[in-house]
Amino acid sequence: MINSFTICFTGPECSGKSTLSEFVSDEFGAILVKEYARTYLSDLGRPYVKEDLRIIAKAQLNQLIESISDREITVIDTGAEVVKVWCQVRFNEDDQVIYELVQRQHAVVDLYVLCKPDIPWEADAFRESQFDRDRLYEIYKAFLEKENVPFIEISGELIQRKADLTETIKFLA
Repeated sequence: MINSFTICFTGPECSGKSTLSEFVSDEFGAILVKEYARTYLSDLGRPYVKEDLRIIAKAQLNQLIESISDREITVIDTGAEVVKVWCQVRFNEDDQVIYELVQRQHAVVDLYVLCKPDIPWEADAFRESQFDRDRLYEIYKAFLEKENVPFIEISGELIQRKADLTETIKFLA
């Protein structure tokens, strides 16, 4: 059995990252690192700018690093790679600082779970890309492939996603 293992849920908005990360945390007694962007943006009081994305990515990575245990599974709901894609899409440019944070994250994440947006859209105050989720999914997939990091794709109804994740984690652990 693996002593420690870190899983990062990634993908476009409203693709099941939070639901699945909470499921894995509950099912396997894993440490859960919640998405930092929601907390940060809730307290911001103004429209976000590119520099805010750097702050979010750094805080998300720091929370992950502080949470990793040498004896447990750690689950991160939305990593710095999401902020990288977000910066590309929202500001039409890459950011070297954010990319370096993603590289640091790669060093501690054992498996990325790419969530396909084939579930119904649920609007909230922080979601911006309802009609662009499939294109964004392809951006995430291409990025993970380019980075040559281990990842699996999860799709379908929630019950199937949970079964696939359980099987994968049991195999790895």
